[in-house]
Amino acid sequence: MPVGIPEITQSNFSFSVYPNPANDQLYLSIFSAYPEKKLVTITDLMGTNMLKESLDNGDSAIDISSLPIGVYFLELKTYEGRSVRKFVKQ
Repeated sequence: MPVGIPEITQSNFSFSVYPNPANDQLYLSIFSAYPEKKLVTITDLMGTNMLKESLDNGDSAIDISSLPIGVYFLELKTYEGRSVRKFVKQ
């Protein structure tokens, strides 16, 4: 039986992460009513913070070329809440 970690959503906004799996760039489409900055935190499976970055509203690119190949969690925090997506770095 496959075991997975569900995506966490405690927010009033939505976003998507693509492509997944990704090589050097990871793109976010953020659908939010508020234009304030958003904080992105990428952690590995052990919970180690690998990257933190602030983003503006709309589509945004994150450079993940320095990350080793593996599975990561991307947490997006805004005034409206927080949400987590899983992605694979190739």
